[in-house]
Amino acid sequence: MKTIKKLHTLTGIAAFMVVAAQGATTFLGDINGGSGPTATVADFTAMGVLEDLTGATVVGMNTSVSGGGVSIASSNGYSGNYQQATGNNLERDYVHIRKPGIASSTLTISGLTATLDASTTYAFYLFGVGGANEFSTFDFGGDIKTTTALDPSVRYEFTTGATVADTLILDWTQGGTADFAPMNGIAFVAVPEPSSAALLGLGGIALILRRRK
Repeated sequence: MKTIKKLHTLTGIAAFMVVAAQGATTFLGDINGGSGPTATVADFTAMGVLEDLTGATVVGMNTSVSGGGVSIASSNGYSGNYQQATGNNLERDYVHIRKPGIASSTLTISGLTATLDASTTYAFYLFGVGGANEFSTFDFGGDIKTTTALDPSVRYEFTTGATVADTLILDWTQGGTADFAPMNGIAFVAVPEPSSAALLGLGGIALILRRRK
C-alpha cells in the first residue's frame, strides 16, 4: 500500500511539472500570403513542431506579415505572395522573396515583449516551403539552416531574459534550386526544462509499475 501511495505521488508531481511547462506562452503564426484559410494547430505539428501544442491557438498573419501583436519586417520588402493548390493550410500560402531581384533579406520579428514570457527557453520555428524546389535558408546568429521537402521547417532555441527583448533578427535567402524563397509562418513554443522532462519520464515509469501491481 505504501508503494502504491508513493507511485501516485510521483505521478502527480510529474503531471504538475508538465502542466507548468505547458503553461508558458505559445505563439503560432500562419502567414496567409495567398489569403487562404488559417492553419490549424495540427498543421504546425505536421510541419515539424516537436513540442506539445495542447491548448494552443493559431494567429492568422496578413499579407503584411503581422498579426496577434507580432510583425515580421523584411529589409528588402517581399517580392509577393502566393497560394498553391496542395498541402495543408500552413503550407499552402506564403510570402516570398525572389531572385533575380531580392536575393536575400534581413528579417526583424517585433512584438515579442508583449508576446513571450521572461526567463523562458523557446523553440523558434520558421516554415519555408512552396512549389517545386522552392525552399528557404535562414541564418539566426550564425546558425544556418535550410528547409527541404522532408523538413519544411527549421528549429532554433533561445532563452528570454528577465526583460524580454522586443525583436529577433535573422537573415533569409533562397534555399532551393528555384528562384523563390517562401515563408509560410513562424512559431514560438516553450521548451520544458530538463527537470520537467525527467519527472515526466519518472511519472511514466511510476504509472507502469502501478499497473503491474
